[in-house]
Amino acid sequence: MTKEKIKAVMPDESERKLFYSDSTADFSQALAGYLRMDFGMSGKEFWNTWHGTDNNLAGSVTFIAELNSLISELRKSLLKSRSAMTKYIREHDGI
Repeated sequence: MTKEKIKAVMPDESERKLFYSDSTADFSQALAGYLRMDFGMSGKEFWNTWHGTDNNLAGSVTFIAELNSLISELRKSLLKSRSAMTKYIREHDGI
C-alpha cells in the first residue's frame, strides 16, 4: 500500500449515501460492516473491532489487510490518542 497524506474531505452529492442515509434500503445496499473504535479509559489507548457483513468485499483478505494497514498508519497521528483526534477535528472545523 502506498503512503498518502491524510486529507479531510466532504463527500460530494453522488457519494453522500455511502456515508449516511435515512433510508433503510440505501443503507443495506451500501453497508460493508461496522468499525468500532475507542481510545480506552485513559484516552491514550486505541482499540478497534471490524464486524463485516455478508458482503464478499468486506470479508476478503485484501479488504481486511488494507483496513488494518490504514488503521496502523492512522495510529501514528490521528488515532494516536483522544487528544490527538480532538486537535485534528478542531483544526479542520469538525470535518
